[in-house]
Amino acid sequence: MLPALMKAFQQLCDPGTKNILFMSVAASFLLSIALWVIITFILIKTPAFDILWLDWFVNFLGSSLSLVLTFLLFPSFLSVVIGFFLERIADTVDARYYPAHNVARKRTLPEVIIQTSKFLITLLALNILLLPSLFILPLFPFVYYTVNGYLLGREFFEIAALRRLSLTEAQGLRNEQKIKIILLGVGTVIFMTLPVINLLTPIIATATMVHLVEGWRKQVEVKVEPKAAQKT
Repeated sequence: MLPALMKAFQQLCDPGTKNILFMSVAASFLLSIALWVIITFILIKTPAFDILWLDWFVNFLGSSLSLVLTFLLFPSFLSVVIGFFLERIADTVDARYYPAHNVARKRTLPEVIIQTSKFLITLLALNILLLPSLFILPLFPFVYYTVNGYLLGREFFEIAALRRLSLTEAQGLRNEQKIKIILLGVGTVIFMTLPVINLLTPIIATATMVHLVEGWRKQVEVKVEPKAAQKT
C-alpha cells in the first residue's frame, strides 16, 4: 500500500493533475464568493429595523459572518467539485503508469451526479446517527473512523474498480481486499482532518486506489493463468 501512496503523492506533480486541481480550486472559490454575495444581497434587501445605522450595522455583521462561513465551507466545496473530476484523475494515473491497459469505461455525468449524491446523503445520514456516540468519548473516535473509513474506502474503490471491471468482478475483488480498502478509507478520513492536505486528499485517495486496484487485478490474473493452463 505504501508504494501506491508514494506514487499518488508524485501524481500531484503531473501537469494534468495540476490543471484539474487549479480548475477545482477556481470553481470552489467562485462558488464561495457567489454564496457570500447571495447572503449579503438578501441581508441588504431585508432590513430588520427602521433605523438606518442599525440596519447598516446588522448588514455589516451578517455579511462578515457569512464571509467567515464561506471560508470555513471552502474545503467542502473543493471536495465536492473535485468529485466531478475524479475520473480524469484516474485517467492521468493511467496515462502515466498504465498506458498499455485497455481503455477504461467512463461514467456519464448523470451517473456521477446520482452516485455522488447518494454517497453524500449516506455519509451525512450515518454521521448524524453517530452523534449520540459523542457522549461515549473512548468509543466515538473508533466508531467515527471505522464507519467513515468504510464508506470512503468503498467509494474510492468503486471509482477505480468499475472503470475496468464488471459490478460482479468488482464486488468479488472488494470482498478479497476489504481490510485494505477500509484501511485506505480510514487514512483518507485522517488526511481530511489535516489543513492543506485535506484539499488534496480526494486526488491522493483516487490515485492510490487506482494503483491498488491495478495491482490486485494483476494478482488475480496470475492466479487464474496457472489454473487455465492445468485445464488445457
